[in-house]
Amino acid sequence: MAQEVFCCCEYENRQGERSHLLACCCDCEALDQIADRCFKCESIPPSLIDNFLDTLGDRCRIPGITGGGALRVNLELATPLVVIPTSLILASIGPITTFCVLLFLPCFCAFFYSTWKRRTNKLRTKFFFIWGLVSLVFMYILFELVICGYTRVSYSDNILMTVAVIGMLVALKFAKQDPGVLVEDKREKYMQDSYGFFGVYTNTEEQKAEDEDFEVIQMEDVMNEEETDAVIKGDHPLSKGDNWCVKCELQKPPRSGHCNVCDVCIADRDHHCVWIDSCVGRKNHRSFLVAMVMFVFVGCYGSYVTLAAVWGLCYASAWYTLLVCCIMAVGLVHQIVLISQNATSQEVHRASQTGNTCWAIFIHKNSRNNGLIQNWRDFVLYKRSSRSEYETV
Repeated sequence: MAQEVFCCCEYENRQGERSHLLACCCDCEALDQIADRCFKCESIPPSLIDNFLDTLGDRCRIPGITGGGALRVNLELATPLVVIPTSLILASIGPITTFCVLLFLPCFCAFFYSTWKRRTNKLRTKFFFIWGLVSLVFMYILFELVICGYTRVSYSDNILMTVAVIGMLVALKFAKQDPGVLVEDKREKYMQDSYGFFGVYTNTEEQKAEDEDFEVIQMEDVMNEEETDAVIKGDHPLSKGDNWCVKCELQKPPRSGHCNVCDVCIADRDHHCVWIDSCVGRKNHRSFLVAMVMFVFVGCYGSYVTLAAVWGLCYASAWYTLLVCCIMAVGLVHQIVLISQNATSQEVHRASQTGNTCWAIFIHKNSRNNGLIQNWRDFVLYKRSSRSEYETV
């Protein structure tokens, strides 16, 4: 039987029926039931929400040009593209709507992530990374088309903003690189998960050369088959040590750690950042810090220029940007404090578990602390000390 041919706007839905993009809002029983329960002030069961999201994911498509019909769009990508512009347009109506939208957006992000995690049983998502990119692009386009187009913004301000945005994107690109995955077999999959969503990842010869710098002790290199089985079962002394990772089956170097979100061990691991959908480790920590600095600068400077011209949409967008910048500034100060004492987030976390921290951010008797200037020099030159009792978490 010949395969059924679809036009660019047709597709086969979940029920195996032929459907069209123009019918995306028709016959959605799950949406009708949710609306009915909302009007009656009744609770909405998770199964009904799942049914609605399945229908939404099936109908969220764009016209295709390959002859196979309409193409499905990933909700992780589509949701920020729709929610951010729509919310900011509503926020531009007045101060009350601006306040309500600024309260709604964080709650929506938390709801989306919790629902997505429950449905997929995954911890890693690109939703927050896409959300940040869409916010940045939307704000910059708004700045160029409205603020620069209809107000007296100097050329120097415009050039400074453009250069800063480009610099931030470059730093973000490097921050998305391999953070220092220790297990060679998992490194390729990790990078595919990071860039495969966009189809831009390539394993270059330069990257392969950098990967050779990591010397990882595998289980089979230090013990026989019986000892290996004992480690996996937890019956071997090494399986109880802080430096042995049973999941990755390797002896972790000092300052490295296993990320439960990425399911890999990272050299000089600091933390997992959902906003770049990557761990922060030896190879990308500097780029990550630069990206944070550039983000705070772009947001604050752009908001300052925008708030001087009271435009509805631009005004609401400026307050949204300032809110995000305040959150990012807290993280930036946290990173600066950690680097200044030559510590990482996971080391502070482990020290706090033993009550050896002050204000939950300063480590008492930190043997790795060599002074402010030397600590920053070691950070910039990749020469951070590896001697400390706080090596992993």
